Amino acid sequence: MSHSAVFSKQASLGALTPGLQKFGAGATTLLGNVTGMHGAPAAANRTERRAPARIAVLSAQLAAMEALLNQLSEALQRCNLPTTRPENLFRRAAASGLPTWQRQNEVSTQWLIAQSAADAIVAARSCFTVVLMEATPVVAVAAYDAAVEFRGDRADPAEIGRLRRHHEEHAAQYDLLLVMPTESWAPISDPWLLYQALVDKHIQELLQQQFLDRVVVTSSPKSGDAAIWHAVEVGRQVAAA
Repeated sequence: MSHSAVFSKQASLGALTPGLQKFGAGATTLLGNVTGMHGAPAAANRTERRAPARIAVLSAQLAAMEALLNQLSEALQRCNLPTTRPENLFRRAAASGLPTWQRQNEVSTQWLIAQSAADAIVAARSCFTVVLMEATPVVAVAAYDAAVEFRGDRADPAEIGRLRRHHEEHAAQYDLLLVMPTESWAPISDPWLLYQALVDKHIQELLQQQFLDRVVVTSSPKSGDAAIWHAVEVGRQVAAA
């Protein structure tokens, strides 16, 4: 079933709140028109300053993801919410000589998961209000699963189980997950585009298996605006805590 078909099917179920719809394993929010949206997550009751909000954008659609991250950063800064963004993990892995994306293996996947966890620890101790992240343990494992499928390899079940356990220890440590799926599953001849679509498929599967709340961001401008609104609300709650 195409993603567009999933979106259309969900739209027929009716909005739970203006501009918000939820479905699937975990809570998946399809963001449409930001007008009239309400019901942002309640701030945690804490007596000490909260760690920065961690907002992750999950996708292999690199250009679209980069554009959204830039828009999020600009909007958060305009709202006086100090924001930082760690250097892209996949670029760091490649600079270290580790195979990534289509060539990714168990060793580089383990490195990506561990480094993502280290980035999260550093972020929690920073003075920023929001940390934007683009390569989480979910993406690391999804990229590996997609690489195995893309190459037609046979992965070691024990190794897969170990990577899953390693990733699950860190996967839920985010205040907001923004997911940008492949919206068209028409036949793809370009190998890189095919691999990107496989990564996005595996991201969705991992999130569903772990019942993780996420917000789906489509190519619609209204969807992007709504994602930015949601991120700003999360940042404001941390600033007010």
